[in-house]
Amino acid sequence: MRFALLLLLAVTAQAQPAGYLQADRPYARIWAPTAADLEAAIEEVSFAALRFESAFGEPPPPITVVVTDDPSSVADLDLPDDGRKVLPFWTRRGSSGPADALLTAGAMLRAISGTLRVIGTVADASPFQSEDEVVAVAGQIVLSLEDWRRAIAPLPVGGTADVTVRRGGLEVVVPVEVEAAPSVRRVGTATAQSRPLSHEAGHFFLVAYVAEQGSAFVRDTTRTYSGAPALPDWIDEGFATFCEIPRVVRNRDAVLARHLGELIPFDTFLTMDHPIVASGLLDQGTGSSGPIRMAASGRAMEALENSTLFYAQSSSLTRYLAGRYGPRVFGRLVNHVLQGATTRAALEAEGIDPDALEDEWRAWAAATTA
Repeated sequence: MRFALLLLLAVTAQAQPAGYLQADRPYARIWAPTAADLEAAIEEVSFAALRFESAFGEPPPPITVVVTDDPSSVADLDLPDDGRKVLPFWTRRGSSGPADALLTAGAMLRAISGTLRVIGTVADASPFQSEDEVVAVAGQIVLSLEDWRRAIAPLPVGGTADVTVRRGGLEVVVPVEVEAAPSVRRVGTATAQSRPLSHEAGHFFLVAYVAEQGSAFVRDTTRTYSGAPALPDWIDEGFATFCEIPRVVRNRDAVLARHLGELIPFDTFLTMDHPIVASGLLDQGTGSSGPIRMAASGRAMEALENSTLFYAQSSSLTRYLAGRYGPRVFGRLVNHVLQGATTRAALEAEGIDPDALEDEWRAWAAATTA
């Protein structure tokens, strides 16, 4: 039976321990705290699964997805020991991201040495500055991410929270907009994130696929950004962005349009590390989702900005390859690389001249983002 038809199978969500609802699909077991979150998660993970099949010609290896507003609780869930990759997708009003950091008001915050610090800003209009230390929110002392969440939770959505920060030895009050919870936006947990669940599911489907291949090259542990060390980072992020919903893709193209004169040359792009990885400002930890590495310095601002272009270029090139040579060319490129080929050699094995590809893609990118 075709995989696409399997999407039509009706699966009834049932109550789970710890207040979760569950849905089973051939490609994923999905847990979420509310029916709205579960519905949104099914939509996004299904989209990523279809994109995988279009690229690889087969269904993705099944994964487990846990949508949660408390990432620390995932380790305590009684998940089946079935060998599946587990993707915890964290959402909470006013924050989103990995378990040890949050993105809010155009800035990345992280708890460091008993204080909550701004490790970088990714928006020109952010009220925060790199290396601000958060002191209080609406008069409540804040020392951790949990303190932040407790202080933000009761405040009215769309209003302004007075956030006290220590900046250059002085305490300054900055206004921060209280962001809507996903359920308030009524667009679902996943689509409310700057990096939606379909992107992360794309990563995990690819990681699970690479693990299934059992290639000796996979055991090269020098590349650990997304858990698929066998693949260049542009391929890893390119496939994840290939799984993104159209709204996010439009945002990627808007970034590309602003930077057409600053595109990363192919000789660099095809072999480079993710800019955040390359910044050297990283910690590494492990959890149920695999390696987690987050910037931990004020210099992260530059790395975050560079990564924005890297994502946009990866997204655009992957879509160009799929449109020009068919979506399965991407899956074939992955398999060439898993067998030890460089990206250039993988392209050449598919009859694609890397130098001509760069010129063709740049012209296409300029035309499609105009």
